Amino acid sequence: MASATQQPSAMVVANPALIQLQQPQEMTTAKEQGKLGPLIRLSGIRTNQLPPVEGGRGPGDCNLAWFLASLLREAVPFIESVAPKGDAKRDEKKREWKPKGVKSYRESAADVELFERVIGAGELEMVKKQQKEGGLSLDSKGVSGEGGGETWVCRRSVHEDARETLTASWEEFRDCFKDRHAETEKMFTPSVVKMEKVVVWDCAGVPPQRIAGETWHNFTLCVLEARHHIGKPLKDRTFPILQMTCSIIEDNNDKKEKPEFLIISLTVPDWFTSSTSVLQTHREGNDDSDKGTVIASYASIERFRKLPTPSSPTTSKEESSRRDKIEWLMALTSDASGVLPRWVQNLALPGQIAKDVSLFLGWIVKERTKTSSGLHSEAEQV
Repeated sequence: MASATQQPSAMVVANPALIQLQQPQEMTTAKEQGKLGPLIRLSGIRTNQLPPVEGGRGPGDCNLAWFLASLLREAVPFIESVAPKGDAKRDEKKREWKPKGVKSYRESAADVELFERVIGAGELEMVKKQQKEGGLSLDSKGVSGEGGGETWVCRRSVHEDARETLTASWEEFRDCFKDRHAETEKMFTPSVVKMEKVVVWDCAGVPPQRIAGETWHNFTLCVLEARHHIGKPLKDRTFPILQMTCSIIEDNNDKKEKPEFLIISLTVPDWFTSSTSVLQTHREGNDDSDKGTVIASYASIERFRKLPTPSSPTTSKEESSRRDKIEWLMALTSDASGVLPRWVQNLALPGQIAKDVSLFLGWIVKERTKTSSGLHSEAEQV
């Protein structure tokens, strides 16, 4: 695999001393399953809602552990509504996510299922009315969308856990998406011309969070500046993204992880215009490479988890391991802004996110070849 890139000198690291170690109460009851929240919205989250960073309480003053738990409380039931765990069954007539077809790619042995969910203006209006519950306080721009609504698309693919062509191993998925998400996305996505990590919170002191019956830990939180090249005559799009990752641990063993992790991404719409001193300092030290681009937005939730297949008493350990399946889910809503109407964007979005599966699996094969060639050359020199 390619090695991690060196972090830019302009990057700000949050002060770990500002983290208050508080354990939030258990959340996400059956009554709250599918309930929308004000944070994971297309309109994004503003700088004054972010946890403190270096140099004081700004840009926001909320507790870091509480903030991470709040994101999880919204993300877990929302992504769970696409593909429930266990034997849960859904009434197809009441299903929130509507099937939108299946796509196949030569780089992937697994098909890619597509779904869509339209969140109406009425649902978001309810969120706006309830947004102050639990200490949240958003302005009138905090929850919005085209015509007051949001269109979400989701893809689901299930891959064999193997370091082989047309698929990838659990270790590869985890390394690329949990540990090196930004770097990996830039390398396998042709349209990404910039992916800079500019602010990183130190989450080492955040205790495990009990959300929806699972214990989450190993948090990361950062702000990324991503630039996508769309092609003429359209201008490039720049996304200021707040991104969180976390994984699950066993309830009775805080050192043993379960094979599941999440990535949550949100736009910070006022990132380039905020008067917060920390952000101004960063912008002063940055070049003007993003001038002339259009500031765009998206929100996404990505879930990776291993789906073990029951084995018989005669199944060998190697055979059982090879039967393990990895579920890759991604739900996304976006607005490229500019002159493109949202309805046109929404038509193209399912195909765009489905293509990411083939792009990654095609890229990872080349990375394995690079690694193997490098090791072979070193062996010959010895």
